Amino acid sequence: MRTRTVVIGWVLALATGCAAGAWAAHELLAGPEDTLEAPEYTLVEVGEGTVGQSMQLNTSAQWPTQSVVPNQASGVLTSLEFTDGERAEPGDVLYTVDLHPVVVAAGDVPAFRDLSAGTRGEDVAQFQELLLSLGYDVGKADGIFGSDTERAVRAWQRDLGVAEDGVVSREDVLYVPGLPERLALHPDLATGDTLTGGEEAVRILDDAPSFTITLPENQAQMVEPGMAVQITREDGDPWSAEIDEVRSGETPENSVAVLDSTGDAPICGNDCPEIPLDQETLLPSVIQVVPEVSGLTVPAAALVTRAEGDVGVVSESGEFLPVTVVESAGGTAVVEGVEAGMQVRAPGRSGDMEADGDGSS
Repeated sequence: MRTRTVVIGWVLALATGCAAGAWAAHELLAGPEDTLEAPEYTLVEVGEGTVGQSMQLNTSAQWPTQSVVPNQASGVLTSLEFTDGERAEPGDVLYTVDLHPVVVAAGDVPAFRDLSAGTRGEDVAQFQELLLSLGYDVGKADGIFGSDTERAVRAWQRDLGVAEDGVVSREDVLYVPGLPERLALHPDLATGDTLTGGEEAVRILDDAPSFTITLPENQAQMVEPGMAVQITREDGDPWSAEIDEVRSGETPENSVAVLDSTGDAPICGNDCPEIPLDQETLLPSVIQVVPEVSGLTVPAAALVTRAEGDVGVVSESGEFLPVTVVESAGGTAVVEGVEAGMQVRAPGRSGDMEADGDGSS
């Protein structure tokens, strides 16, 4: 019988494009007179390579709203002073109504009345806390609008550029639960609007955007918490994240992977303001399903599992060689226990192995 050796270059490219392996294979082919005889195996050369598996999907970035604070002032909205998405500090001016500034302060009691000399209550105490945080001397925040508080209010009004009457109108301050806080003015507000009070005015945002990935049904089963995600931006370095949890989606066909930061800072770090506040932003992303591992590679078909449970490859001569499988993906395995350049059978065939090397592939 006449035989010939054909060298075949193997290059494995996973569907995701994130893993590759390479071998040189020597296939023993029957000559033309033996066309009905098929070879039992090919010989492949152990060589350096990389395996891994990833999938490319879009990450959705959105700013969640914790709550909305209603406007208290009535009149014409004359200006919008606050930059959406910034962290508000006590005393920051949010907007003006009839040219009168509306400031933000920390407090759990909404402004429900005007405050002036002799007024007492928790709402007085939280306004005194605002004055103290701004450096105005009210003595202490005791909830009593006394002479010290009145003097401090007049000084505050002078610095704001409004009439120094010593009275704090219920329209002057919007209270939010805590500051500093990331805020945004309601998108429906526009200069020139006539306000009557009660309109949604200020949104309290989460500290950072939420990042999620919608997973089609056939891919959801492949994704697990802890997997690394690289989020691509149009400008700038990619953001790194990881899968925090996988939730059932709105439809049976889809699940949602919730992403988390890999460190103490948000996923978007100092670049969070780049993400629009009032719309969903889609960013190309790669989920690393199987981490990339480099080493000596063989085709997965060359691996043999014996009855004893150990795994190995079959040498050119038919000897079983035990190996440790470091990682396997896309038909390729990185293994330890073999040497580069060694020829092994693929698929692994055990029929002519020695008695102590019997196994099955």
